[in-house]
Amino acid sequence: FRAGEARARSAVAAAAGAAIASEAWSLATIALSELEASRSQAMIALAEIDTLYARAVIDGTDSQALEKARATVLELVGEEDKVLADLSGRIAS
Repeated sequence: FRAGEARARSAVAAAAGAAIASEAWSLATIALSELEASRSQAMIALAEIDTLYARAVIDGTDSQALEKARATVLELVGEEDKVLADLSGRIAS
């Protein structure tokens, strides 16, 4: 995600004030879409951790490490959501 964030920030900055469907707007939209795709990887990881956590709770086994991993991934997803919301708000829609 972080690697794509710099590219998206640059594309969004270049599209500031650009008309919808202009080349700059299109490039910014593509960069944001790619960043959203990167974010989906964190969501997949979160879903896998949730599955493992649920299984541990059901089985009555120690789930502390999974709780910690889940909290870490949730924080990461939250940060990524903030970046996406910020960048999305900077281009015309």
